[in-house]
Amino acid sequence: MPLALALVMASVIFEMIRRRKLREEFATMWLCGAVVMMALAVFPDILFWLQDVLQTNFLTLVTVFGFGIVSLILLHLTVITSKQATEIRRLGQQLALQNQRFESCRTDPQADTSKRDETGVKQEEGPPAVDCPNQKTVAGSGDL
Repeated sequence: MPLALALVMASVIFEMIRRRKLREEFATMWLCGAVVMMALAVFPDILFWLQDVLQTNFLTLVTVFGFGIVSLILLHLTVITSKQATEIRRLGQQLALQNQRFESCRTDPQADTSKRDETGVKQEEGPPAVDCPNQKTVAGSGDL
């Protein structure tokens, strides 16, 4: 029965990957869990050996093992969520800067948004200057 459960889990994971509902980076963790389940199903003596070595009850050992796996999965997902939150914040800031440049172009189409130093020479660092569109070509400006 445990071997059949592990095989069903592995086949469900492969099917989700095939249908693009599960990305490969997450699937590796789940496939590792399925392999461990298969190994414990084929060699149940490993759990009984651990039970003797740790001098604990079988149910406690399985519960701690399951809790450890769930904790690792949660840690992995938390790391991914943190990276995505940082990326979303960075993209939001970029979008806000682009919107600010666009709005300054809408109010003053002749405005030069490039940076200049104290002597009035354009600086080449940073994002390229925004091409200010003509007021009449801006969609939704009401001047059409």
